[in-house]
Amino acid sequence: MKRFLFGLVFLTSTAYAGLITHSDYNPNDVITAAKQNSNENAAFNLLNGNLDSTNIAAGGIAYSNLGATVTNRLQLANYRRPILMPQSSTSISVDTNTATVNESCVIFPDATQVCVTEALPGTYRTMALTQNANFVSGTEKSGLAPGYTLGNNTWYAIYAVKSQISSSNFVLVADTVTPQAANAATLNTSYGTNGWSYLGMIRYGDNETHANAICNFTMSGNMTLLSGAVVTSLNQQLAGMELADTANANNLSYSPTSGISGTNLPPQFTNLLISAGGYNGGAAFTLDLRDTSGTITFNNAGIPAAGGVTLRAWVPAYPNGFKLQGANAIAYSVVLSGWVDSILGPGANAQM
Repeated sequence: MKRFLFGLVFLTSTAYAGLITHSDYNPNDVITAAKQNSNENAAFNLLNGNLDSTNIAAGGIAYSNLGATVTNRLQLANYRRPILMPQSSTSISVDTNTATVNESCVIFPDATQVCVTEALPGTYRTMALTQNANFVSGTEKSGLAPGYTLGNNTWYAIYAVKSQISSSNFVLVADTVTPQAANAATLNTSYGTNGWSYLGMIRYGDNETHANAICNFTMSGNMTLLSGAVVTSLNQQLAGMELADTANANNLSYSPTSGISGTNLPPQFTNLLISAGGYNGGAAFTLDLRDTSGTITFNNAGIPAAGGVTLRAWVPAYPNGFKLQGANAIAYSVVLSGWVDSILGPGANAQM
């Protein structure tokens, strides 16, 4: 039966004259092109044509390509996207993300890894909002996107951008174009397809007394916490940027609107850390931080008579927003103290 089935296989396959037999080669003999007849070559190439030494030499699969693939996989396996760090009221830097002192590496969407090594502050690892970036010709600089002017109380997306002056470098660019699918063509035009990688958002201005300074922050992965004090209209100091306030009301609502200025929020923020405060001049009562329908309570705290209170809670950013709700008409403030950025989740080369 085995011989019959063997015969069927060859009956349904392409027939080759001069099949390989034991007499064709000596034990441990290396099969060379000279020892293969044309039929054997044809059969071999039909099955494994892209793996023999001739095709490798001819470019079918180059040894360098195989080596590059292994190198890329090792780079990805050992890669941690650099995080943003405040440097001054008008500048930020990226941290060291390799074992080399003062080195920052970025892997771009085409798997190209670009590394720069310099002490901070520097040309490549530090971005100053007081100058415009240059990565096309002349002297490389990190900064605001070319042609931009700095605006108060504005969100800026920070991108690592491949230098077109030297392929060994990248620069940091601050742009008001956020990394959404609808903006992909714009970003590709500005920085080149596969020429940019999104690193995170920074806030310039707290909507109060520090409208022209970067809000101090700490970044970890896809979460950023604001640590600079904003003096609200209640004269309470809360960490972050002010979203809303009122001098005399029973409640205060805030519904996020997508945008890059004022009290608007970037659309990729999925969760918000909210700090809220109230000052009461009358009888004591409980202050609730709830969703806008008033159904879900995120946090609450008792406000004493003639006193103030602050509370914090993580809330979903979209679509409904939240509100402070109390029993008396008093003064309230709501402050953004942190956020989770959905684009900076798992993944080495975030774009959108």
